[in-house]
Amino acid sequence: MEKIFDVMGCEDAFKTRLAVYKFEGNALAWWKAYKQAKGGDAWLITVTWADFKKLFFLQFFPRAEQERLKREYHSIRQTNTETSTEFMQR
Repeated sequence: MEKIFDVMGCEDAFKTRLAVYKFEGNALAWWKAYKQAKGGDAWLITVTWADFKKLFFLQFFPRAEQERLKREYHSIRQTNTETSTEFMQR
């Protein structure tokens, strides 16, 4: 998504609108309620893309989970019996 935004030269408010366009279910319900509570479209035009991503990740990917996955990722090691293909598939 970021790559497309860069190629298109999208401004932050448009990036947010495009991302939200793909929301469904819980994500869409959360966004509608959050946006309304913050002031609706008037607030939306003030939101940076970085702020939007931060809000989204905090809501759907809590910091504790991010840290757990980061630790897990950094501790992955290829065993002596694994081929590189097997390691990459894991």
